[in-house]
Amino acid sequence: MFGSLLEGGPFRDIDVAIWLAEEGDPVDAALYAEKLAARLTKAVGIPVDVAVINFGPGWLKHRALRGKPLVVTPSSRPTLLTSGLA
Repeated sequence: MFGSLLEGGPFRDIDVAIWLAEEGDPVDAALYAEKLAARLTKAVGIPVDVAVINFGPGWLKHRALRGKPLVVTPSSRPTLLTSGLA
């Protein structure tokens, strides 16, 4: 998680960055991010913006990596809320 919510200022959404284990296609990654964002938004009741940093510009990767990890697994593959999204 990164962005204005963690910076302590006013926020309009929650920014979440994900790293996909398989590089794949940027369009498929964007569709996955949209589905995940919709599911997270429904779960928390606040808009969630999901960025796939595999395909993001350097500034986005840098900003996201300064944030707070929500899920870290030994294999570095996120496992939270992934079922039924692919």
